[in-house]
Amino acid sequence: MTHRFAWFALAFGLLSSAAHAGTISNGQWTSSTCGAEPTPVDFNLSSVEAFNKSATAVKKWQAAASTYSNCIVHEATDDNNTITKSVNDTQDRMKSQFDKANADAKKAQSKFNG
Repeated sequence: MTHRFAWFALAFGLLSSAAHAGTISNGQWTSSTCGAEPTPVDFNLSSVEAFNKSATAVKKWQAAASTYSNCIVHEATDDNNTITKSVNDTQDRMKSQFDKANADAKKAQSKFNG
């Protein structure tokens, strides 16, 4: 039962990762879950009052930008891990196919030449 649950959890994790994968277009990766990149806010240096007001906006932007940055790093890492696993699995499968073909060729060579 535990073994079955582990496979279910693994399959669910892979499916959920795939559902949140970013996209690549024209060599540019874009997150699918992190929303829009926060627009930077400049300090208003026209007066002390304007500066203080803009400082609050800058702090808000910094917090949003930090959250966004963490989100894209997490999503990109998940995407990289999924891609790597997929490529490794494909290479392993193909190696097994090559190994089988080579073994069959050796068998045939022994059988027919030997």
